[in-house]
Amino acid sequence: MPRLVASKDENAFGEYEITKRRVDKILKAGANVVFTTGGIDDLCLKQFVEAGAMAVRRCKKVDLKRIAKATGAKLTSSLATLEGDEAFEPTLLGSADEVVQERVSDDELILIKGPKARTSSSIILRYDIRFV
Repeated sequence: MPRLVASKDENAFGEYEITKRRVDKILKAGANVVFTTGGIDDLCLKQFVEAGAMAVRRCKKVDLKRIAKATGAKLTSSLATLEGDEAFEPTLLGSADEVVQERVSDDELILIKGPKARTSSSIILRYDIRFV
């Protein structure tokens, strides 16, 4: 009796197609900035870039909670629905006037300007260690 076994390349392609559909659902909901605690595959990053969206990976969960509170977004760890399908609703999205990446000295910062809830602010203090 013959056995059908998928090659590693076929499995990887199938996984990529599933992930591609998930990214499409997020983008179609209207997201133009995505923050995640995990990594993002280069092929998925390319998909975000081609759509004109910013994807920020490896964020701390505590930071994501603060971002969600400030923008009105809802954190989600899965696209699964109760029916067993996958969906991403626009009601999960938050809003801000602007999200930019800026360089401050040797650091790259993501700044969220004009968040919907306006419940937070940041002050960045820098000093020269020679004067302390």
